[in-house]
Amino acid sequence: MRFTITARHIKLTPSIGTYARDKLAKLFGKLFRDPVFSQAITVDLEFTLVTRHHQKGKIWKADAALTLPREKQPLYAEVTDEDIHAAIDFLAEELEHQLQTYKGKSQALMRRGARVAKKELRLDPAARLPRRGRVRNEGN
Repeated sequence: MRFTITARHIKLTPSIGTYARDKLAKLFGKLFRDPVFSQAITVDLEFTLVTRHHQKGKIWKADAALTLPREKQPLYAEVTDEDIHAAIDFLAEELEHQLQTYKGKSQALMRRGARVAKKELRLDPAARLPRRGRVRNEGN
């Protein structure tokens, strides 16, 4: 997995970078077990110090664009918070939700294809395994 971390209006410290990498690497390790697939993932992180007119104090914004191997568009998440570590935590939760949705779609598509294949390959009733119990259509 390749990380690209950029910062706007702040100086990016190594501790913030390692915290974000560790948090997201743990997430990807939990969801994707295939190392080849994990190596093809690209994560673009951007941290920004935002000032808004109606918000007081420092407001941190964390953006992530996640490019997956077989996807046309990247998954995108954006979070704002008063603490940069909390923003990273919320960003990881948002990405986890999006990744589970992505993974569920591919699994549902595979199951749907298996159902269609099973339906197309209907066997003759005589070729099926015998059931236990009373058979109702014995005379046919």
